[in-house]
Amino acid sequence: RLERFRTTRFVILGGMLFSISIMVLSVLPNYTTYIVWLPICGVTALTTLVSANSIVQTSTDQVIRGRVMGLYLLIFMGGTPFGSPLIGLATDYIGIRPTIALCGGISLSASLFVWIKYRNKVTTPADISVAAVLKSANSAQNN
Repeated sequence: RLERFRTTRFVILGGMLFSISIMVLSVLPNYTTYIVWLPICGVTALTTLVSANSIVQTSTDQVIRGRVMGLYLLIFMGGTPFGSPLIGLATDYIGIRPTIALCGGISLSASLFVWIKYRNKVTTPADISVAAVLKSANSAQNN
């Protein structure tokens, strides 16, 4: 029953919903509506992150899962020191609301790009063992 939530489509849809909720957040008129809308942003963000995390963990062979999760977290958490100063700089130049809308727009663009480019191409492999992955990589190199 939980298999339907472990698809890349669910992650991409969650990313789109998060992006849209962030863009809505940027145009809310006052603090009260902002507070009411913020949990919706949190739910969409958590849905996306948990879905992506479970896909990475369940589609990786247990022999190399620790290494894969290390790389996943390095990319996920390691981007913050680079992105935060850029967001701060954008806030200084164009303001808080436009920066929030811009971040939502960039995220929506990335989600749409991934959805369009990989719509029917990403599937869960039948065999995710290290030997099968190496075998398919070797056969792809030889062709």
